[in-house]
Amino acid sequence: MQKPPETFDVLIAILWILLGGYGGLMAYLMRSADANIKPTFWRAFLEFNAAVSLGTVVMLACTAMGWSTLWTGVIVSSVGWIGAKGVVAIIEALLFKRLGLTKDDVKEK
Repeated sequence: MQKPPETFDVLIAILWILLGGYGGLMAYLMRSADANIKPTFWRAFLEFNAAVSLGTVVMLACTAMGWSTLWTGVIVSSVGWIGAKGVVAIIEALLFKRLGLTKDDVKEK
């Protein structure tokens, strides 16, 4: 199993992940306010946890690429604010391009 880099700080990682989750929560609340929709606890809980999950993956990717702690925080926070659904679509498009696939290649037949 690969060890994390020596500069990897667990407390900073937790801080960035929670900040990403907070960004996801705030984005949901802002979208709800803009649409004059009353936010629900369970949707807020879902948005927060989705942003935390994706923030964890992005934080690990930033660490693996050797990005600085501050840039990692910026990226993870931005990912949280954009929201899990939007970021997954971006990552999916990048992966399809990188692998040379189209959506037709992966559709069920």
